[in-house]
Parts: sequence; C-alpha cells; structure tokens
Amino acid sequence: MQSIDALLRQAELDIQRAVVAMLVLKLESGATLQGLKAFVDGCVNKATKSYRPKKSGDMVWLYQIARLLRTWHQETRFITSEGEPKPLKMAGKNGLRSLVLCHFPRQTVSLVLATMKRNGLLRRRRSGHWVPTSKYARTPKPTVELLSHFAEGMSRFAETVGKNTTSVGAKNLLLERAAQVSDLPVSEAKAFRRYVHTQGMAYLTSIDDWLESRSRGGKKPGAVCNAGVFTFAFIDDKKNSASILPPTS
Repeated sequence: MQSIDALLRQAELDIQRAVVAMLVLKLESGATLQGLKAFVDGCVNKATKSYRPKKSGDMVWLYQIARLLRTWHQETRFITSEGEPKPLKMAGKNGLRSLVLCHFPRQTVSLVLATMKRNGLLRRRRSGHWVPTSKYARTPKPTVELLSHFAEGMSRFAETVGKNTTSVGAKNLLLERAAQVSDLPVSEAKAFRRYVHTQGMAYLTSIDDWLESRSRGGKKPGAVCNAGVFTFAFIDDKKNSASILPPTS
C-alpha cells in the first residue's frame, strides 16, 4: 500500500516523464528551444483548471481490486448458476469481506471496501446485499486513483514511443498502433461506442488472462517486471456535429 500523498507524488513524476518525453520528440522533430519554451508557456496558460486531491491516508491500487472483481465474476462460490456475480452480504462465510480477504490482508479490508465505494465499483441493494457495478476496475469519478491511472497511462505510452524509436530490430518493438478516420458520420457514433467496447473488452480480457496465468503473485522468488497494456477510444461527436463533406475538385 501507498499513502495517497505518495501516490500523488508518483503521479506527478509519471506525468513529468511523459511530458518530458513528448517535448524531446518535439525538439527532435525540428522545434527550436525558443519555440519550445513558447509552446510550454502556452500550455501552462491554458491549464487553469486542474484537479489535485489533498486527502491523506492509505490506498490500494485499482489493478489489485481488478483481481477481486475477476474472482467475483468467475469463482464458483461467488457466482450464480447463471454465471452472474452473486449479491453478497457484507459478513458471512462467502460474504463481501470474505471475497476481499481472498486478495488482501485482514487489516486492509475496510480500506479496500472504502476505495471500491469511492470509485463507484459497488452498489448496495435495498435488501442490503452488495453487487459489483462492473467486471473491471474502471474509475468513473475524479478520484486520486483516476489521477494515478491517467498519469501512468501517459507515462507508459511516452515510454513505449521512445523505446520504439530507438529499438534495433522489429522483434524488440512494443505494440503501438492507431486506427482513426476524420469523417465518421455522427449517426454512427453510438454504434462505434458499442463496437469498441465489445472488441476492447475481448482484447483486454485475453491479455489479462495471459498475464494472470503467468504472474507470480509474490509467491515465487526471482526477478519480476511490470508488463501490461493501456487502451482507450476517442470520439468528438459531442463538440463537432457539423457534416464533413469531401472536397470538391
């Protein structure tokens, strides 16, 4: 576990590393030092509204909570006969606290539950039972965990781009690809969201299963490293609803 203050410091370092990497690429692409400084000043002037939590305390990583959610969706004692996650009471042999104990020490159970509630990962029914709101540890609220996720994602992407530009040989390249168009009809925006969600979840689940099957989980000695993927989709249909027509000759 890390304190939230420590997580904030790490997030700042991750963001700094990502920004520095992008500025280096800008210089390597031909920008002058004077132009770079003007660019940075312009960015600072536009960054007038930023969220910076100041709450202190302990915290858990969302990727650790993701393992808990996987268990809730896959392990027999926590799923229904239809394969859905069971609504759980807080206490009891197979209650929510027991589920948390599958992945966390006893002294952190309350902290894990508070983190899940703060990030909207749990919902309490009128019956008093708890159900997950998602199979994945997403961060729908602007919390310190979201800042950490955002900062690490930026940093990892910049790191991958940097490594790929200096790698010798195709076998050393890491996945770094994009697919986009500039003229998708706004009427297809909803379908795009559905399609990307379905395909993206299938891709991430496959990667997650592969990583989990090979993860040591702190049970075996030897060197280890961080490995994973970040993926996201984008669409600007809310701000740009104007029709885009092909140029006329």
